[in-house]
Amino acid sequence: MNRMASAFIFLLVPGASQAADSAAAAYENGLDHYIAEDYKKSQKAFEQAIRADPDCADCHVWLGRAYGRLAETNSGLKIFSSYGLARKARASFQRAVDLDAKNIDALESLLAYYVEAPAIVGGSMAKAFEIAKQIEAVNRAEGARAWAVYYESKKNFPDAEAALKKARELEPDTIGHLLGHASFLARRGRFEKADELFDDALECEPDNPAVWFARAKAFIGGERKSRYDEARELLRRYLAAPLAAPDSEPHSKARKLLKKI
Repeated sequence: MNRMASAFIFLLVPGASQAADSAAAAYENGLDHYIAEDYKKSQKAFEQAIRADPDCADCHVWLGRAYGRLAETNSGLKIFSSYGLARKARASFQRAVDLDAKNIDALESLLAYYVEAPAIVGGSMAKAFEIAKQIEAVNRAEGARAWAVYYESKKNFPDAEAALKKARELEPDTIGHLLGHASFLARRGRFEKADELFDDALECEPDNPAVWFARAKAFIGGERKSRYDEARELLRRYLAAPLAAPDSEPHSKARKLLKKI
């Protein structure tokens, strides 16, 4: 969701209360910390926002994301606390959906959780299936992307690609659908077709950092050494640019990719 569209939603209501103002400020602070990859401070800020406005669905989404990032970055003995953080992330995403059943960010975050998390902390393909249906009911194109995630996780690659093509047909001007299809093809080793789609994306939005990151990640993930120089340049450009949105790939991931080459 666009940051400015959601961050000040509290302040657009006539006669907004002091509590709503406090929630908006804490929410904005949480996003700033999230972008800076200080996920502990981000967590605390979103918790503060929720104390001020318990019914803020977006606040619960971002709190869940902060919990998720903390779980991902735990290491050593702290790894055991990741299970608790993961469960908190799921609960936050579910709370957001309970508050706003049409919140695509909440639904997609919950879908990703059910697909990626181990069963011990609630991962469930059966629940992912139900969430994909919910997303489809809200937005057909996003629903198609959701089905692609579900089918790829089930290793049903033909149906996954069909879903990605459907998303592009429904919303041909959405760059995320094009990048999703290109990245999928790269993961399947279909580099020629993937390159064509990445070229299309770069032609459409040459200054979009998301395009640079996705293309570089595909080159490195496919171990395409002949394209490593291009990948380095794309990632360096990505690191030099401010993040376009709070949910952009963090700079730390770009640095990790650079270390692989």
